[in-house]
Amino acid sequence: MTPKHLIFLYEKQRGVSQRGAMMLEVLISILLLCFGILGIVALQAVMTGNLSDAKYRAEAALLSEQLIGMLWSDIPELDSYKYNDSKNDCKDLGTDDNTALENWLGSDGTAGTVYGLPNGRAKIDINTDHIVDIKICWRGPKESTDTWHYYTTVTQIRN
Repeated sequence: MTPKHLIFLYEKQRGVSQRGAMMLEVLISILLLCFGILGIVALQAVMTGNLSDAKYRAEAALLSEQLIGMLWSDIPELDSYKYNDSKNDCKDLGTDDNTALENWLGSDGTAGTVYGLPNGRAKIDINTDHIVDIKICWRGPKESTDTWHYYTTVTQIRN
């Protein structure tokens, strides 16, 4: 056999052993692409949940600042704003009546009020030095009954 025949046989054998390799590479590439797309979809779902949490935190902060403004405008009647002051745990906070806070607390589902937050609850403690401790709690619509989020702010109100 001449060297040309050997080269031809070598190339022919090499081609046979490589058959289907490109198909395998394409299938692996498609598999990796699918994992990437699934990862992006999962990331988007987590981001949506975090966006809801951030919305509720921002609303709680706004409500807290709104209440502080109300307290500053009514310093002589500061003690009338106490609310659920003997309780600590978010799940223990009830919906006591308080006429001074009626508009701020709102009714269940009213936007821009504590009860506008999902499962919204509040605690307002005012001590003798006029230090006000505000705690606003909420639980997301799809969260377990033991999972509570809260926003707390403390300020001192004086003449």
